[in-house]
Amino acid sequence: MHVYCLDPSGRLQWKSRRLPGLSLRDHAPTIWRGLAVVRTNPADGFHTVMGRNGEMLEAVQRAIPLSPEDEVLLDRWGDYLVTPTPQRRHAEYEAVTRYLRENPHDQTFFTLDLADGTEPWIAPVLYTCGLHNPATPPTFNPTTGELYTFYRTAMTHYLRGIRRYSALGRMDRGTGRIVWSWPQAGHEGWHDFPMIGDETQALSMMGPVLISNHQGELKGLRLDTARTVPIWSGRDTYGGIFGPAALPGGKDIWQQAREMAAEGYLTGMPNEWHGPDRSIAAVAGGRLFWVVGSQVVCLAGPQVPRSDTGGREPPDLIRDRRRFVIGGNMTEPRGTFDATVPRPTVTEAEAEALCRQVRPRHTPPPQEPHAQALQRRLDAAIGELIDGGPWAPFIVELGIVREEAYFRRTAETMGIVALAIPHLSGGDRARDYLRGLLQDGMPMTRPLFEADGRHREFYDYGPGMRAFARRPVQYEAGIEDVYGLWAAVYYADLKAAGAEQMDAVERACARFLAQPVTFDHDDDRQDAAEHLNAQIAGLIGYLRLADTYDRGEHVAGARRRLAPLLAERLYHEQADSRLLRHSDLGQGNMRHYAKVPRYLRLVPELSEWLGQRATESLRMHVEGLADELPLWYQAWGERMIGGENYVSPPNLSRGLFMAMADGLGASPERL
Repeated sequence: MHVYCLDPSGRLQWKSRRLPGLSLRDHAPTIWRGLAVVRTNPADGFHTVMGRNGEMLEAVQRAIPLSPEDEVLLDRWGDYLVTPTPQRRHAEYEAVTRYLRENPHDQTFFTLDLADGTEPWIAPVLYTCGLHNPATPPTFNPTTGELYTFYRTAMTHYLRGIRRYSALGRMDRGTGRIVWSWPQAGHEGWHDFPMIGDETQALSMMGPVLISNHQGELKGLRLDTARTVPIWSGRDTYGGIFGPAALPGGKDIWQQAREMAAEGYLTGMPNEWHGPDRSIAAVAGGRLFWVVGSQVVCLAGPQVPRSDTGGREPPDLIRDRRRFVIGGNMTEPRGTFDATVPRPTVTEAEAEALCRQVRPRHTPPPQEPHAQALQRRLDAAIGELIDGGPWAPFIVELGIVREEAYFRRTAETMGIVALAIPHLSGGDRARDYLRGLLQDGMPMTRPLFEADGRHREFYDYGPGMRAFARRPVQYEAGIEDVYGLWAAVYYADLKAAGAEQMDAVERACARFLAQPVTFDHDDDRQDAAEHLNAQIAGLIGYLRLADTYDRGEHVAGARRRLAPLLAERLYHEQADSRLLRHSDLGQGNMRHYAKVPRYLRLVPELSEWLGQRATESLRMHVEGLADELPLWYQAWGERMIGGENYVSPPNLSRGLFMAMADGLGASPERL
């Protein structure tokens, strides 16, 4: 991750060093007195980072013996707040800058000289006020040149909310030191001037007034008097889009939000913690304009006459037009289970017919420009996979739910490469790659890739990500890995190379068939629909492998099992519109993680079959999601599903793509 400086003609002037962190998304650089100030977000869970940073700040102050001039302001809730003195300020500055030099993974505030991209100093600014997005950029007075930023200090009177040590600081241009800090007297709280450590707010400036915007709270701080100025106070209000804290009545505000959402009111927004809290207020023509909840609210001054649509009362609650997605702090599923839908039946003959619908190993060269462009991109992606490996699993830092691993299972990668072969301009290198994996015992003997392979991320791991990546994973290959083996054997024409794994395939099938058929439509934790897709694919792969190798200890049982699983998957699509589900990553904060499990681990045969048998339901669900999540395909973009995370899980893009491509037969232009 680098910062590039171009001149007006587009020529490169300089390129920064590789900066730590996950992203430079969201904010343009702040150009201040010959410097470009950029903010990143940490490559570890943001609560983890803020926790260890806070412990360091506390330890610095506790290490200094108390003197008569010292006063402990607060020593509870795990906080330790003390009055500022020159000695304590200097000790904190030295400790923070030393910590960031020794732990560069936690640095998220960078100043780059506009002349050559060098960094004149390390600012003593730790990550805060970001919700794992790139942190709030600083603001400055263009007349005086004074720059202000959110930062963290143990010498603050600010009551913490969720995370302690929030403060405002003015930065010295020559040294980067904080030369003024607020608040230094009285106990200020988030309702006086939002500085919520674990959440997002925007910081802006109008004359002598600093303005902070957070969750419908718009507050000012007069620098000449150090007094806060209320502009608008309405937590969880966004011009008719009301969050739980602003809803009327009810002891359980989350239950109240769910009940009102069921009545059709818009009580949460996927960008509640993102867009509204990262937009600054602007004043023009005697009016204040404020972007809130995908709308613009205009507050007029006393000299502006009222318009026909204006007034002093807030607008009514907005009715929600979405059908499948509900967002906000906690993401809950929207939709219902319709028990009146008749259960479909699938015969063994129909299941066997599905298994025999094998796609060709070769396809004609694409003629349409969009299809040709897709082929070039596919060629490049497969080439990079083959040339760059062996690869370690792909580790994604999501936010409050922390890390998630992708491409850990060897069967998954083998299936992806095999399914690509018919669509490549040439498949020889992909076949050789799959032959090598089969000879190494993948996927049935070696079901997981090693953690010490090459990293494919464009960011460096923080210590938490590094520990997660190296955490031992216990996994035995099973029926869900069999389709990847079949795809490699069939599409790469590697019958001989795959034969040695058939004993392991038979054992995996036997273990699966010994278990009863179970599926919970109400599952909101264990990814039941995702596993159902993989089990169906595995049985299809097993029956095809048994035919290829003239094996079949469990063919009859596999056929009997495949039919009811297909019927259950069909019923799930037809009767259940609760598309978003929570999932337990095993790291806490499960309610903040959301996915669409029914479209994960789909294979082309199952997607196409659902498109034929559940045509209306599948189209309504997939197109509804694509409409309500219009940037579902965008990597590293705004979080659209889930709670306090900075991105959506990448499986959202893959799942919807597979459902669109094979289930709906979407055109190359759409894809």
